[in-house]
Amino acid sequence: MTVSIIMPNYNGAFYMSQSIQSVLDQIYQDWELLIVDDHSTDDSVKVIESFAEKDARIQLLFNKKGSKGAASARNVALKQAKGKYIAFLDNDDIWLKNKLSHQVSVMEQEQMAFSYSWYERFNDKGASLGLHCPEKTEISYNDLIKTNPMGCLTVMYDREQVGLVLMPEVKMRNDYALWLKILKKGFKAQLIPQVLAKYRVRRDSLSGNKLKAAAYQFYFLWKIEGLGFFKTVYCTQFYVVENIMRRLKFMLAK
Repeated sequence: MTVSIIMPNYNGAFYMSQSIQSVLDQIYQDWELLIVDDHSTDDSVKVIESFAEKDARIQLLFNKKGSKGAASARNVALKQAKGKYIAFLDNDDIWLKNKLSHQVSVMEQEQMAFSYSWYERFNDKGASLGLHCPEKTEISYNDLIKTNPMGCLTVMYDREQVGLVLMPEVKMRNDYALWLKILKKGFKAQLIPQVLAKYRVRRDSLSGNKLKAAAYQFYFLWKIEGLGFFKTVYCTQFYVVENIMRRLKFMLAK
């Protein structure tokens, strides 16, 4: 079963070799890597071309709409994907070697439509910032509007069951918006309790400021997801508490 791996790129030349190499190093080799460049101004395209010349499974695509952000770039790849499974990897994150083999095996055995896993957080120097290990084994749409424990780099879904679902073109949390669209159709996200990936925490991350992140969560649920005002307030409270508890866990683990 082919896995279509979606990777958006904008000026990712500095880190992306590590990300691409982590795909090449996978035990599971039935995959295609669709990298969509969103009008980069650095040497990204040359880096991608150097890998694509050596491995035909790596495809360089271009977002012809103009610089529209990661969601628009990911949609270019989603429309081109041919695999049974869809997975996501950003150009600065890393997969462990058994990521695809283990996840595909579990999804096939359990007939899962949508899965996600634990992951490790690390900084630009390569130092570990702790593990992200959510405990809830199954997430519905009503769970997800309260808090999102799923890392985009760990998600995999069965395209034959879910169908083609494009990512809402919002600047932040477009992956979260996609998960909501999928789960709103009645699917549930199921946890694979194993660390399968490494998420790079960068200082320039859009989600780095926790206060701004909470404010955006409120805006997202109210204006983009279309929840009522009071339901948005209710759900945002869960988001804030969850992030406080997560931060405390990281601090106590040090």
